[in-house]
Amino acid sequence: MDVKKFLGLVLTIAIIGQVNVQAGTGEHPMIQQQPSAEFDKIKALAGKWQGTMIEKDQEPMPAEVEYKLTSGGSAVVEVLSPNSPHEMHSIYFNQNGKLAMTHYCMLGNRPMLALKPSESGEINLDLDPSSGIDVATEPHMHGLKIRQPEPDHVIQEWTYYENGQVGGTTTFD
Repeated sequence: MDVKKFLGLVLTIAIIGQVNVQAGTGEHPMIQQQPSAEFDKIKALAGKWQGTMIEKDQEPMPAEVEYKLTSGGSAVVEVLSPNSPHEMHSIYFNQNGKLAMTHYCMLGNRPMLALKPSESGEINLDLDPSSGIDVATEPHMHGLKIRQPEPDHVIQEWTYYENGQVGGTTTFD
């Protein structure tokens, strides 16, 4: 290898190394999101929560829900029933200044939910038509209502659809 090629290779390695060093320092500016009071409420839930789950007309069962901030605080990962066969993940985020969520369901689909008008103290999310879910034929989670009556108490009501209509509600308390 001649000296010019060798020096060119060294320079290329040095530039790539500098780019990689800069990328690892967090010097890239985050995209500024419009604030969302509802997203801030979800972020405040970070941690592990224990309580009960009631599905349709069944007896209450022990339940656990975990919330974790991720992606520089721009998203919250919710894990329902962690480390169980029924574990499911939801990702909450701001979309154009409004809370949105994608639910990765054990039914094998991923409904996207969008913020709907809510009563004071509630967060209501409903199926976003852009989810690609055929409401008439595909069983899916269609809506979620979140209430926090006290700082250490969260209630989630998940509405399930089947054959184009409400098939039941699962409540995490």
